[in-house]
Amino acid sequence: MPAEYCSRTALLDTYHRRLIAAGALQPGLSATIEATDGASTVAIPAGLCAIWRTAPPEENRWFFRSHASASVAIQATLRREVFAHWLRNPDSWPRIESACAMFTYSASMPCYGHKPEFTHDFLSRRWFASAFHFARKPLNRLLAQASVQVRNAGAPNLADVYQILNAREMLLLFRARRAPLRRIFAREERVLNQVFAVGKDIGDGRNSNEVAALLATSYHVLQVRLRRLACGDGMAPALLVFVEATRALAERVAVLEDRRLLSKAA
Repeated sequence: MPAEYCSRTALLDTYHRRLIAAGALQPGLSATIEATDGASTVAIPAGLCAIWRTAPPEENRWFFRSHASASVAIQATLRREVFAHWLRNPDSWPRIESACAMFTYSASMPCYGHKPEFTHDFLSRRWFASAFHFARKPLNRLLAQASVQVRNAGAPNLADVYQILNAREMLLLFRARRAPLRRIFAREERVLNQVFAVGKDIGDGRNSNEVAALLATSYHVLQVRLRRLACGDGMAPALLVFVEATRALAERVAVLEDRRLLSKAA
């Protein structure tokens, strides 16, 4: 696991110890999940479990605000990782139309939440304008980066194709033909909902064994959702996306606790 994620997990473990010291949580709750092929395991650290067990439940008035922070973190992570996944997979480079849709998605703005929706309502009339209002410059940067990557890998003709592509023309094209982007945003919504499902399973478990049993399905469904979003294997491990969501949720929960809003709303 990259060092940046290890350091973030360590910060969450520190927060976990703070909760134990305050008497808000029993120590040691973690989960180890066997992979579907039985060849490997995934460890959910105690610090990550702690956040989801102390986050506001759905019936709490602060549920949406706290989980909206996690939603934005998930969306930002997915945009970054989808493009990184494309760079790592030369087999995807010749599929220009698919790449254009992925790049355009990666350049879009995350939805900051409009209760009760955590993500862009891609069936509405106005979602395209809100998602892509500031997308032109980021999209041109992604196209330039893709062209350099492909050229350095020894495919100059294909690199020229990416170099010719223009963000303005791509956005106009997808404004007229939105179906490819709607499919991607629908997959993003499924990923986000599944992260929350994993968090709910952690909150519902009474002990480490029960948490692991509940996660046996939901965590692996999250991995499948990520593969479908990226149209193939090699996407960021589910644990990395889960760490980002948990970090954002922890920050929001800490703010609410400091203001003593959670206890008032309970």
